[in-house]
Amino acid sequence: MTSLRAMEGRYDEIFLTELYRIFFNRKPDPAGFEDNLSQIRAGLPLHKVVEAFLKSDEFSHRGAIPTPELPDLRALYPDRYERDCYLAVTDDRITQMEQLITTGGYYDHFGIWSSAIDNDKVTIAKLVLALGAKSCLEVGCFNGPVLSVLHEHGLEVTGIDLSHLAFVMAFPNIRDRLLYGDLLSVPLNRKYDCILLLDVLEHLNPLQLGHHICRLRELLAPRGIIILNSPMFGIDDIFGTVFEQSLQEWRDIGDHDFYRHWPCDAKGWPMHGHMVWASPKWWTAQFGNYHIVRLREIEQTVQERLSGYFSWAPARRSMFFLNHQNAAVDTAAITRAIGRCE
Repeated sequence: MTSLRAMEGRYDEIFLTELYRIFFNRKPDPAGFEDNLSQIRAGLPLHKVVEAFLKSDEFSHRGAIPTPELPDLRALYPDRYERDCYLAVTDDRITQMEQLITTGGYYDHFGIWSSAIDNDKVTIAKLVLALGAKSCLEVGCFNGPVLSVLHEHGLEVTGIDLSHLAFVMAFPNIRDRLLYGDLLSVPLNRKYDCILLLDVLEHLNPLQLGHHICRLRELLAPRGIIILNSPMFGIDDIFGTVFEQSLQEWRDIGDHDFYRHWPCDAKGWPMHGHMVWASPKWWTAQFGNYHIVRLREIEQTVQERLSGYFSWAPARRSMFFLNHQNAAVDTAAITRAIGRCE
């Protein structure tokens, strides 16, 4: 079985070779290949490399994949903003913002996510392997770096994503295992030992979150486990405070509901496309409504044993491990395996 660490360097070369094929329909020229490879190994994010391919003269002459220009929502709806926040004060405004994000091609723009098999993705893959899972569904997988690692280790993997760029950039070993769409639209007829959601659920319409949790429950095997990471605001009894409740409206609502003042960018789009801004207790309660509960012993072990990982990836600290209420999970075995993940 291939070492997780050894895979990182090999996939830099595979990934770059695929970019030449997809964007230029040719094999890499040696000089260009070595120049790009050296930049990647020096730390240049892969999405920056892809962005350079998209903007290259060679690609433009072939007919580029269009990246739509996002409109200025502040100019279109000036009464819906207060300082740096979109005021999602009515359900109609939330629904309209969801439609704008979906139809405006928001997720065909490059974001802050990493598309590489880096230490972050290797660590997440190790956590999935520590569960003893034989199958994994990743919702919002982008181009599939975690799934690529898991596939190499013998897991049956499936990925779902709404970005067309995800399929352009997909790792070749899992490209045919990626499905376009969202959790509610993609027809899946099996259950999974692990369902992975990394920075995904915060992009949903909060009014529809219950439908997605219900679907997750349907797809989760009887002893399966959900690994969820999402920005959460306020204190949690396991991982503490990752992000403060920095707005007065957030502090006023506390744990009782999601927040309706959404930080946004210069054009009025919610930051990173996030539509769910809420506390850890609120998130916990949403899953509890569907009899999906947190595995707090496992979460505590993860926080203790992966402290080095969280020191450079602090936003990952708000991580839930969830399963069906009263499911028979071998918590002791999983915590021992997690102890070997760092």
